[in-house]
Amino acid sequence: MDLQPPSVLAQLPRPLHASKGKTHIGEVYSLSDSKKRKRYEVAVAVDGEAVNIYNLVTSYAVPPQSSFSCEPCSVRRKLSDKSVVKRQTYVAVNPQNEIKCFVEESGGNGSSAPVISSASFSVKDSSTPTVFIGIVPTGSSQVDERNPFDILTVHQDGRVRRLAADLDNQHWSLQHSELAKISSSHAVQACFLVEFEDAKKALFKRRQDLAALALGDLVNSNVDEPSVLLLVSHPTGSKEIKLSDVKVHMFSVPAKTPSQERTLDESQKLKHLLTLSIPDIKGQELFESSGLEWDFHTGSAGLNLSFAKGFVNFDLSQYKPTVTSQFILENEDFSSLMRISPQSVIGAGNSIVALFDTQYKSIQRSISLNDIHESNSSKARTKFISYYAKLGIAVATKGNTLFAFDLSSSNSLLGSSLKRSRDSLLIDAIGRGIGSSASQSVGGTDWSLTCGQPRSQKTAPPSTVPCRRTSRLVALMLCQNSMSIRKTNCPSLPRHSSTLTSGPSTPANGLLNWAIYLSTTSRLPFADHSSPVSCPHCQPDHSSDELAYTLQFFLNMARSRSAALEETTQAITSGEENSTEAIQNPEATLQDIFREPRSSPWSTTSASPSQQAATHPASPKTPQPQSVPTKPPPPSPSTQSQTSSTSPSTPSAHPAGSPPPPSTTLPPAKWTSSQT
Repeated sequence: MDLQPPSVLAQLPRPLHASKGKTHIGEVYSLSDSKKRKRYEVAVAVDGEAVNIYNLVTSYAVPPQSSFSCEPCSVRRKLSDKSVVKRQTYVAVNPQNEIKCFVEESGGNGSSAPVISSASFSVKDSSTPTVFIGIVPTGSSQVDERNPFDILTVHQDGRVRRLAADLDNQHWSLQHSELAKISSSHAVQACFLVEFEDAKKALFKRRQDLAALALGDLVNSNVDEPSVLLLVSHPTGSKEIKLSDVKVHMFSVPAKTPSQERTLDESQKLKHLLTLSIPDIKGQELFESSGLEWDFHTGSAGLNLSFAKGFVNFDLSQYKPTVTSQFILENEDFSSLMRISPQSVIGAGNSIVALFDTQYKSIQRSISLNDIHESNSSKARTKFISYYAKLGIAVATKGNTLFAFDLSSSNSLLGSSLKRSRDSLLIDAIGRGIGSSASQSVGGTDWSLTCGQPRSQKTAPPSTVPCRRTSRLVALMLCQNSMSIRKTNCPSLPRHSSTLTSGPSTPANGLLNWAIYLSTTSRLPFADHSSPVSCPHCQPDHSSDELAYTLQFFLNMARSRSAALEETTQAITSGEENSTEAIQNPEATLQDIFREPRSSPWSTTSASPSQQAATHPASPKTPQPQSVPTKPPPPSPSTQSQTSSTSPSTPSAHPAGSPPPPSTTLPPAKWTSSQT
């Protein structure tokens, strides 16, 4: 299944300084009864241009020499005493080194034109840029309605500042002692504010001690609960870092600040809860410091790390952070990755934008970069901004274009947001595997790396493998294993051959018989490793290296046979005259795909009694139980000569490496205990 081409939402203004200018995009929130909710809007701050709210709600101009050091933050709420909508947007502006607020009120006094004003706060106690701006709800009383929240800003040196919503007052500014210890060697790179109600469900689910420490002296629940602040700091002075050197600091921020600001100690302003170290990843020791992007998933307490080679998720709810999911592609260069569900990640690579399943290492849906709206800059790369789960939309930018990907699981518009989409199913991953660092070996060709290339650049695999002979045992092994793909370096195999690793499953009898028959008559590359290996480049323990092409052959034929079901449905909906006949006599079902390949040149003309019983369960005859098949002993020379003279349609009568003629009758493969 392919991703639909994205829809263009808006053309963003370009930064005034083309070489140095940047565009920062943040989220927009609504505030009701001290509950913060994300709105279907984004705030865009363009250096030297303006701060815009999209859906294009409003725009606030800034001086041409201005630049922004972090993502903006915007809050929209309705005042209860009158029908007034108030929006407050906050940005960190350089080189003025100040926090600026744009206030917009509309709907009051019967006037339709909004009233816009601004305020600013100058930063004097820190020379490092502001890396985060967030809001802390303070309460829902009538007294606090005009300013029901405070502003929290974080600087790169670890200084945290709390300001009033109108920026008229600074409650406190603090560099916590836990951050001051490492300020000379570490710098804050990412910050996240989590509401305490959400933290209790995931982050503190196994750590009730931290929840009690965060509440402190509070007795009543859901009243003036604190917020949880997470800071991620990197080592400074090095281009490459180890994950074990990355620190995660957890603090509790009280909802309200007492009026005696000067008498407050450090813990009353910002209470330290815990400091964690991120574990190293096996096989990936060093990371480029400038290419790491962090995100926090509140619902699962997952700290997500995305970089050029892949994605890693750390569970912070454990006593020690653990890796819950990851995928790393050594030959890929992702421009952006974003988590959209516990097991799904959307990423933009060299040639495609794809939806990845991190549990089964598969590509669920993809679209070529050539199908995405081309920006004016040919070197622009796709960057994901936010995901709206109820809408099933991922918002991204490429150059100065803002667009959206529709990731909804159903094309139906009715109820698509109310149904929970399927996530990380094994059946959806079969045939869609991707290469990973754990499954890569020297040499070979990884087909997943070419999935975004045009078809003309792909080389079709050859149809024969001369260094092997056929075997029924290998056909049985194929049917008894579900498979994932990795690379191989055997020069005797097709370019697209891969190694198949196992997971047990129970095959249908028809599929088993068909696979056994094909393994003795067709060109499919089955091999028997019970005999000495004839290829010096292949070892006996890699006996399934050549079966990937065979699996692809089976899947393609199964999909072509299942097309009959879709044709029947189309006949019904289009009102054809023979629709009744199509309903009464369906050409095939999914169970018949491998059992009765009627259009195949080696289709059956008769079936054994055991096969008929398996085909018609209502028959009074009970099929004999079949034992586990083993390789039968080789027939004597007399038996071989008699068989070849009396049964010209048996598989041994056909030359090796060629399929049987259309009139060939499929001999039933009876694997019973008497033959063992």
